[in-house]
Amino acid sequence: MASAKPAATSRRNTSGKGPKKSDEPEISPARWGGVALVIAAIIAAITLAVISPSDPDTTAQPGIAGVDSTPTPAPSVLDTRVPTAQPTIVSPGEGPTPEYEISVTVAVPEEEDIPRKDLTLVVLRGDEELGKVLKPKPGTKVKVEGVRLLKGSENELTAALKGPGGLLGPRSNPVLVTQDPDAPSLAITSPAKGYDTYDKTVIVAGTSEVGAEVRITNEANSFGPKTVVVPASGEFSISVPLKVGPNRILAESENQIGQTQPRRIKVVRKDGRPTIDNVKYPRRIPKSTLPKTIRVVVDVVDSKGKEMEGATVAYTLGAPGYPAVKADEETGPNGHSVWNVRVEPSDALTDTLELSVTVTSPRGDQKTERYKITLT
Repeated sequence: MASAKPAATSRRNTSGKGPKKSDEPEISPARWGGVALVIAAIIAAITLAVISPSDPDTTAQPGIAGVDSTPTPAPSVLDTRVPTAQPTIVSPGEGPTPEYEISVTVAVPEEEDIPRKDLTLVVLRGDEELGKVLKPKPGTKVKVEGVRLLKGSENELTAALKGPGGLLGPRSNPVLVTQDPDAPSLAITSPAKGYDTYDKTVIVAGTSEVGAEVRITNEANSFGPKTVVVPASGEFSISVPLKVGPNRILAESENQIGQTQPRRIKVVRKDGRPTIDNVKYPRRIPKSTLPKTIRVVVDVVDSKGKEMEGATVAYTLGAPGYPAVKADEETGPNGHSVWNVRVEPSDALTDTLELSVTVTSPRGDQKTERYKITLT
């Protein structure tokens, strides 16, 4: 019978030292930190390779966190359209003014290339914009308010149309306005600029400094200067004769210290004289046919060739020693006037009769023509 193994006896460490260390090398905390940094760098590199396009010029894919997928806006394009029409400054005229701030009236032309909604009318001194009106209506006169003048200086004003891109079209002819605090005020209230009439005279009326002398001259017919002293009301008026056609009238106010203020206006007197357009009458009358009633027809038109209604036509038919026959007729809507006259036989009739036609327009202008009728 086999003998039993002796019981294992426990051995106690009596060396007084701690537990026995393992034979495997131990990794320090500092070394673990370095490993973590390396791993993080590798992960970052892999992530960047995944989310970054291979082509650097390719737009980033939308929806990836951290990548701006907003498209780059297209660059704005400057509108280079330039107006071609040239405006005209209607007022003020050249000369001094005591005002520091004025209004400028501009005739706006038709602009073919740019619509009205894209246009701006500007008044300038040099390159400085002094006032503007948006969407000016072509074919009208537009008033630009609040134009400030340089005090005590000359101001050369121009007007121009500006396109949608800010580019200016042709400028108007310049108007030189001098701000002079000592210059007398002068405003022409009648007639308006561009006024035309059939009348032989026009009343020039206005306002100026009390006590100033206002001189009026019509350069067309050498009228004047006619002078009037401005009364306490500050108003004046002078009757000016007109010549047929354009009349350039100069009004000038001079105050008591010799300062002057000119204003120019243009008045057109239309030709209201009638024109005898056509006369129908017998050129020859055999004496053997007398007594005989003849017919005279007159066509009357105005200076523009339009039939003149309401003109008076005075007829006279006679000869030396032969009693004259007279009659007055009026033209109808078609400008016609008809006269039926009886020619009686007479020993006083020799070789001719004289027919006189005098036309008076409704405004009093006259035209006379004479014709001969041969007696055979």
